[in-house]
Amino acid sequence: MAGTAGKAIVYEAGLLLAALGLLSPGGLGQADPVTWLALGAAAAAGFVLSRFIGEVREARAALRQAFTVNLPLEAIVVTLRRLGQGMKAVLGEAVLILEGEGGLLWLLVLVVVFWLAL
Repeated sequence: MAGTAGKAIVYEAGLLLAALGLLSPGGLGQADPVTWLALGAAAAAGFVLSRFIGEVREARAALRQAFTVNLPLEAIVVTLRRLGQGMKAVLGEAVLILEGEGGLLWLLVLVVVFWLAL
């Protein structure tokens, strides 16, 4: 256990060192106190959050489950598959009608029906 805690401290110290590299010494005196307060609050929140990471994972999982939309995907796929099979059958029948005897006559009837519908 002690080795794990030591590794965690070294890891966090490494992250802190990397974060300190983002600060520029030239602008430290020009920052407002509100800025320092916001930076301190963010650092404190990060530290507290890292201590309760297990609870955060549980909360994240609960939030993800709460805001997940459970669509009946399987039913949608089956319906779309049936629709596709139906369209294929309809187009196949239409092709057979138009390619058979009197196909041009059926085409003329369809054109007249559409023309009269307008």
